[in-house]
Amino acid sequence: MSKPQGITRTSADGLVAYTIAPAEGGVHVERVRHVSTARYLLSARFHDEASFTRWCRADGLRLEYPFLLLEVERNGRALFAA
Repeated sequence: MSKPQGITRTSADGLVAYTIAPAEGGVHVERVRHVSTARYLLSARFHDEASFTRWCRADGLRLEYPFLLLEVERNGRALFAA
């Protein structure tokens, strides 16, 4: 089973990337963060816009990458509205 095509947004320093894609019954988000030689991957599926919005606003990277998270939230909300 292949992953649906999504929208990828990357931080200006290239260390963080979010991919947001439509998923059955909601939205799938994948976050990749590079720290030193490690690569951390977080994957989540949201079935409603409210839980997705809460997750975006609670993401610990929001303080380091506020504009990136605003864009991720905006793109995810647009997928829910589609």
